[in-house]
Amino acid sequence: MLPAASEQSDMNICHNKPGNQGQNIYEFATAKGGGMERSDAALLSLPPADTDAPASGSRWMVLPNGTLVIARAALQDGGQYRCTATNALGTARLLATLAVVAYPPRIAGGTRLLTAHAGMPVAMRCPAEGRPPPSISWVLANETHVSSSSQGNQKVLVRLDGTLMIKDVTVYDRGLYTCTATNPAGTDTLTVKLQVIAAPPVILEEKRQQITATVGQDLSLPCTAEGNPQPRVHWVLSEGTVVKPLQFVNTRVLLLPSGTLRLSGVVPADSGNYECIATSSTGSERRVVTLTVHHQDTLPRIGPMRGISGESLSLHCLSDGSPKPSTAWTLPGGHVLDRPQINTTIHDRGNYVCKAHNPAGDSSITVPKYRMNDW
Repeated sequence: MLPAASEQSDMNICHNKPGNQGQNIYEFATAKGGGMERSDAALLSLPPADTDAPASGSRWMVLPNGTLVIARAALQDGGQYRCTATNALGTARLLATLAVVAYPPRIAGGTRLLTAHAGMPVAMRCPAEGRPPPSISWVLANETHVSSSSQGNQKVLVRLDGTLMIKDVTVYDRGLYTCTATNPAGTDTLTVKLQVIAAPPVILEEKRQQITATVGQDLSLPCTAEGNPQPRVHWVLSEGTVVKPLQFVNTRVLLLPSGTLRLSGVVPADSGNYECIATSSTGSERRVVTLTVHHQDTLPRIGPMRGISGESLSLHCLSDGSPKPSTAWTLPGGHVLDRPQINTTIHDRGNYVCKAHNPAGDSSITVPKYRMNDW
């Protein structure tokens, strides 16, 4: 009788003892008496100390009815097994030959060239067959070894079926990946070449732009970035502060998720270069906006004045505006003094005229001269 068992299956046979010609032969005995089987008399005849036969209680076990059980049969368990039954009347023996069958792994149906878009997940299958079922391990493009029993990381893991999962692939993940299927009967390998399609960041707006604004104006500086994978956008303000999306800098600065930088109530100190930077694993792109903030021009304003004949007269023409206006006096005789203040004595009839000027226009005021008897 030739029993056959598959690798890692359980086999019920008689225990064997060392035999001739290097065969794996072990022996166990079942004692009977008076025609009555005594199940508690079943025992395992241990082999000599110089043999490597496993002891009862590991993978080998003799049941009370004399059956020898080998748990998870392996290739090295193949050989002849002899069962010996003894009582007062004599001895009987049974010889059994165990052949353990195993099939080496075979990987079929795998993809040897895989193309993926940057930023997308990738699954590399390694469908392996064999008996016993083979264990699967992978060697990544960076020579890292991973398997379903290893912890992996947040980016790479091996499923129980041997599929290699890569989250959010980048151009740095491209290369050769090797799957190895192993069982006691042999190994098989599969090499997968991963290609990653990626596009570097592109900013749609002008790469250099000049913007002029007035004090108090609200501005939106767009920076629309495209690419594969989708680029991340941040801005560097004129004084060097780095601003990321929705990051609080102050109440006047906000970067939207779209890449648009919002500046509220700009002042002259906000003038300078603002740089938008779009980055991804494939590269970077920049855009620079030069901002100039001007005061809004306002017409000059002059307060009322007057002078009285015969008195010492000091006239100070106070004016304001943006930008600051220039001031000049025109005397009654037509003479012009380019200064805001004059000191004189009024003797004749006539008027003193103060005139203020800036790019927004002119403003003037007349200071009449009176004689004492005119009051």
